[in-house]
Amino acid sequence: QIARDLLPRSITLCDVAKHWLEFHGGKNRTVSEAFEEWMENGKRTGLRLRTLEGREQRTNDFRAKYGSLQVREVKARHIEEFVFPKKKKFSLRNSKNILMPIKALLEFCVTHEYIKVNSAKVMAREIKEKNIPPPKTILDVEVVKKLIDEATALQGGKCLAYLSVALFCGLRPDEIHGGEYDQHGGEGNDPLTWKDLKLEGESPEVFVQGSSAKTRKPRQAPIPPNCLALLKSVEHLPIVPGKGLRSSFQKIYKS
Repeated sequence: QIARDLLPRSITLCDVAKHWLEFHGGKNRTVSEAFEEWMENGKRTGLRLRTLEGREQRTNDFRAKYGSLQVREVKARHIEEFVFPKKKKFSLRNSKNILMPIKALLEFCVTHEYIKVNSAKVMAREIKEKNIPPPKTILDVEVVKKLIDEATALQGGKCLAYLSVALFCGLRPDEIHGGEYDQHGGEGNDPLTWKDLKLEGESPEVFVQGSSAKTRKPRQAPIPPNCLALLKSVEHLPIVPGKGLRSSFQKIYKS
């Protein structure tokens, strides 16, 4: 009763108890220690090298600023100061991109009971509520038609299968070429071949090997009828050209 009488009228003992449970429960870990465990967990689960490097690069400034803090001491105000710094003006979209890896790190901490609540989720909701306009459409129907026409005409359609799978099946570039054309260097995965595609039957599919998938889990993607027709027209060619893919796509895009 004495303790309650000392509190401001707008705060109850229940509020205080809830706050303590949310921010002072769990195991002791600094932000830097939690990050190292997050990275090790990613390695154990087979995340690709580029994903791990991205985690490190995108959280570098946050760790430099708050690395010595206990994870449970990281509050929404710390995240707000980092995502919306007073000395810099980021767009809402950039702020969202800055927030994403922090949110993922803190979610890992929640899962491992280092903290009870992911403070970054509060900030993510606030950014969402500010009605970020949707990104501009990069490829409309007319542009896609023109890309297909240019790919069909270029060197007998050697890039058409690659382009079709990318456009209509939703595969990532690394899932198609296996990292061979990645600017950071490939990771030795096999590129997509016709053996990975099922073109006949009622449900044509493309099978993505776990070694090439971002999550390292195999998956299937349906092949829609328009894509199926394009693929069958160049079935005699490899899906991933042996040489000149990058320069060929530059010609297609410029046209």
